[in-house]
Amino acid sequence: MGSERAARAIALGAVIRACADADVGRAEELATRSGAATVESDAAKLPWRELDAVFICTPPSVRGSAVRHAIEAGVATFVEKPIGLSAAEGEALADAAHRARIVNAVGYMNRYRASVRSARTIAANHKVIAVTCQWVCRPYGVPWWRSAEQSGGPFNEQATHIVDLCRFVAGEVADVRSVSSGDDPERPTRFAAALRFENNAVGTLAYTCDAPDKFIAFELITTSGALRLEGWDFKLAASTFDLHVDAEDDAFETETRAFLTAAMQSDQSLIASSFDDAVRTQSVVDRVRNATVTT
Repeated sequence: MGSERAARAIALGAVIRACADADVGRAEELATRSGAATVESDAAKLPWRELDAVFICTPPSVRGSAVRHAIEAGVATFVEKPIGLSAAEGEALADAAHRARIVNAVGYMNRYRASVRSARTIAANHKVIAVTCQWVCRPYGVPWWRSAEQSGGPFNEQATHIVDLCRFVAGEVADVRSVSSGDDPERPTRFAAALRFENNAVGTLAYTCDAPDKFIAFELITTSGALRLEGWDFKLAASTFDLHVDAEDDAFETETRAFLTAAMQSDQSLIASSFDDAVRTQSVVDRVRNATVTT
């Protein structure tokens, strides 16, 4: 994701000043591609006071130090999702960012999609009664991804997208009931959750990383009609509403543009998902995991 963000930032006219990675070879490779003059293996050594904005794209377990350095230096900070391994961990970062009054954002790029924003508008103007959704995929091919100590586990690292979508479109979640299973009982890879929203709508959510490919869908049901978004990019697949959705832009570019603009204008209102908002999503993710009965 560091490479993805650098590419979008350059396309938008930004100058990449520095790159850091514990694997300095990867930092050097990205610096060569992006034109960065500074390469470090330790984020603490970055020229923090010379930066306008930073993208922190490490696994969740090792990003806290870099986030704190950015906050202390007053640098606008973008963190890839999820905000951490737990809501409590995220709250500490959110509190520090709030005290420092820095622009802050978390990488829930689906909030910037035209189809998702259209669904959110429908939900705001009609009585929502149910949500059904699924995030089905295969495992990511990186060693840290399955580790609860490094990523929080697959559900924490990946299903956070669909949990955030539920909150963003249908509203805050009041209650969670869930079950899980998997080939290794200590590391569940299949989850199903029942949700009750604060507006009394109900929802179901299914997740697994045991499938051969991605099968992703989100359905919003209201007393006036329903719509369905499908695929990794949540394209509008069906709707009983007279709904026109503009052609989708690159969600990563749209999100990156919003963050860089917010950083330069010191305007937090341009951010669709702040640290505070990401903590609320993380809280629901935590409740799904903690309420789970593994079978």
